[in-house]
Amino acid sequence: MKAKLLSAALTVSLLMSVCPVCASAADEKGKVRILVENNTFSVNDGAAWEGVLVDEWVDLDPGVSAADILNNTLSVHGYTQTGAADNWITDINGLSYGTDAAGMGGWMVGLDDWYGNGGITTLSLEDGDELMLSYSLSWGSDIGYDFSSVSTKLASLVSDNGVLEPEFSPEVTEYTLKLDENDGNINILPIAQNKGFRYKIYKNEYTPDTDNTDFKRTEAIDVNDGDVIYIGVGHKEWHSFYTEGASETVYKITVNEENDTQKQDNEPDKQEEKDEPVDTVKVDFETIFKETSDTMKKSASLTEAGSEWQILGLARSSQLSEEDAEAYLKNLSEYLEKTNLNKATDCAKYALVKAALGEEYSELMVPLADFDFSVKQGINGALYSLLAIDANNSEFEKAEAEAVQNSRQALIDYIIGQQQENGGWAFFGDAYEPDMTGMVIQALAPYYKKNDAVTNSVDKALELLSSTMNDDGTFTSYGAPNSESSSQVIIALTSLGIDINKDERFIKEKGNLLSGLSLYYKNGEGLFSHSINEDANALSTLQAFSALSSYYRFINGQTAYYDMTDVKAVEKEQDSENVKKEEEIIQKDEETEKNISTASGNEDKAKNDNAEPNGVRTFPTGDSSAALIIMLALSLGASVLILKGTKRKNSR
Repeated sequence: MKAKLLSAALTVSLLMSVCPVCASAADEKGKVRILVENNTFSVNDGAAWEGVLVDEWVDLDPGVSAADILNNTLSVHGYTQTGAADNWITDINGLSYGTDAAGMGGWMVGLDDWYGNGGITTLSLEDGDELMLSYSLSWGSDIGYDFSSVSTKLASLVSDNGVLEPEFSPEVTEYTLKLDENDGNINILPIAQNKGFRYKIYKNEYTPDTDNTDFKRTEAIDVNDGDVIYIGVGHKEWHSFYTEGASETVYKITVNEENDTQKQDNEPDKQEEKDEPVDTVKVDFETIFKETSDTMKKSASLTEAGSEWQILGLARSSQLSEEDAEAYLKNLSEYLEKTNLNKATDCAKYALVKAALGEEYSELMVPLADFDFSVKQGINGALYSLLAIDANNSEFEKAEAEAVQNSRQALIDYIIGQQQENGGWAFFGDAYEPDMTGMVIQALAPYYKKNDAVTNSVDKALELLSSTMNDDGTFTSYGAPNSESSSQVIIALTSLGIDINKDERFIKEKGNLLSGLSLYYKNGEGLFSHSINEDANALSTLQAFSALSSYYRFINGQTAYYDMTDVKAVEKEQDSENVKKEEEIIQKDEETEKNISTASGNEDKAKNDNAEPNGVRTFPTGDSSAALIIMLALSLGASVLILKGTKRKNSR
């Protein structure tokens, strides 16, 4: 995996989530963001854990070092670290340096997305700073840091208010930012091509040699028409070292507020565009789905515990073989026997995959009977708990005496209570994230149009998703379009029964949701990337495969992706067919028995040494020929065999 992901749980956004959490003037301590993540070394390849371990804003206490802040934050969650005090972090919660196959893995320390800082003991944190601990398999190149590169260009540049003209290109350094709204507040997020060089943001005057005149990327900038934003990358004085041959790059952005006259002039054109029929971009869904499915099925670790999302996607799209299902369940059982599950998301994840495979999973639901346990992880724990209990229309167990009894309504109330004023949800912070909003809608989908509070909440979220969808069918998180947001929204809409190829709310000028997701697809590889211009990675591919499987179920008229009641329905249907076959066999057997008894004139000979008690021998249904052959063979010895079929339970 060569690309750094900017997501959480399974999926978190950056630009929208970091901006509003800077401390106010009344908060003298201030706050800093602590992010600990491993998006390069997978559990399947031997890592102790993967994804985001910690991502939260904590109080900045005066005089407390960056190493102590990290250690204190980890300790609150029961996590450990080794080496921060010595400026060489060798282990975080069991994920150590050099444990990958190549022996090159290790921890990189970042400050505001800059990794060329000299280490954690050299950092003096300020209000709004982001302390980032990222695991790298190649000395930083897989997370954007390249010590051999001299590039001080930006890889991308995004504002949450307005459009850059011309469209951003690393080689172009002067732009006009045409604001969408004239409230004058913007959050701007640059991403450097080489995160070994720091960037800083200034307003109206570029003063790189003056302390504390720059804006944090977590900080909103108040701008008016004509203001100029400068972004400097790679200024020599910002680095304790400097790569020979590197030279600073400065980008200049002039703010332009669109006045009312301009808006009125543009409105006829916009109306005319609306009246024109929408030309939906065609996507070769079948090819992409097949290639991605084949990649999932060929995974060397498919049957190992830790492959839940691959197994779930294959099972929900009817592509998981019986052999792989049995092998996975065996390995999962062994894993669960020696694992203490202390997270609601883990309990729910294993419950969902077991439900998809037709397996009993009540033991995994026991911890979720405690409401406080479910919401300990915040919105993630709540929504996953709701998905698990609804997968097969289960009921919560009775909670222990000292615990708060969990219920569907309690979880729904908690989730809706986390909704922001604009209609979205966030993993943390006060800003909307499309991927988390999509995940919440998936959990609330069974109650849509049945519960007024849920319906109102979801409708508000759908309106927001529609209005923030990009023209090419993508969604923006962390300041840039990403595949995870598209994937989660596709699962959300298909869970609601919305046709993403026909609903005009989700068809834009240059694309729809499927065409937007396909922009991240690597043709012929069956893989997806986080960003359009990055290499493919496993986590993005898993989420995209889930979205493709969910859409596959939608177009085939099946239940929603997380609605496993169809697994029970299949069992009942098969059992019904088995019963019918049994009745036919029994009827034939009775006729045969009558004929044999009449011919022999002696029913007492029906009992024989091979018969079960009462003279009945049973056979599974589905192969009546073998039973009849045995019966006829016994009849030659003047024995009477009363044949009665039994059902064979189909567990898949």
